[in-house]
Amino acid sequence: TLVNYVIETLRKGEVPQLSPCENMWNFMYITDCVRALRMLGERADAEGIYHVASEDTRVLKEFVEEIRDVIAPGVELNFGARTSDPERTFWLEPDVGKVRKLGIMATTGFQEGIVVFSLE
Repeated sequence: TLVNYVIETLRKGEVPQLSPCENMWNFMYITDCVRALRMLGERADAEGIYHVASEDTRVLKEFVEEIRDVIAPGVELNFGARTSDPERTFWLEPDVGKVRKLGIMATTGFQEGIVVFSLE
């Protein structure tokens, strides 16, 4: 929802009103996620819990700035205009080592995913 909101707001020529976006986050492109889940489901040696995520974990603010740089370079982003709701603010730092040992990894970078997503 955040990705959609930022893209649509920037396309309208408006300034996104955001929380501080200081939590750690991870995005994985949908085709990479589906491929990873399929590969896990097909492996006889895949047991237990796996963090299906990309290797790109960073502060959410950096992802939002990257969206802006793709959609509307140089446009202002209003971080801190909204307060963070502790009940709905998550901190994502997945350990992807276990899936990497199985040879499963994301191949679509965040910027590439935003470009493709924004064209849909």
